[in-house]
Amino acid sequence: MFVGSVGLVASVSMYGSPLVALKRVMETKSVEFMPFYLSLFSFLASSLWMAFGLLGHDFFLASPNLVGCPMGLLQLVLYFKYRRSSRVPEEVIKFDIEKHGTDLKI
Repeated sequence: MFVGSVGLVASVSMYGSPLVALKRVMETKSVEFMPFYLSLFSFLASSLWMAFGLLGHDFFLASPNLVGCPMGLLQLVLYFKYRRSSRVPEEVIKFDIEKHGTDLKI
C-alpha cells in the first residue's frame, strides 16, 4: 500500500511537470519550448496505462493516468493551436534579458 501510494504521487507529479512548459507556451504563443513527440507519447502512454488499469481494476495504476490523459490532451491541443507561430515575440526576449541578464550559467 505504501509503495503504491508513493508511486501514485510520483506519477501525478510527473504528469504535472509539463505545466511549466504550458504556461510558457501560452505566454509566448509559441510551441518552441514544448516538444511535440514528448506530448504525443505522454498522452498515448497515459491513455494505454489508464485503460489497462481500469480493465484490471487497479486503482494505483489507473488514477495517475486519469490525471495524465487530460494533461497530455491539453498539451496536444495547445501544440496544435500555437504551432503556426514558432517565433518568440521580441518583448518576451527583451523581458527575459532584463530579468535574467545575458550571462548563460550552465
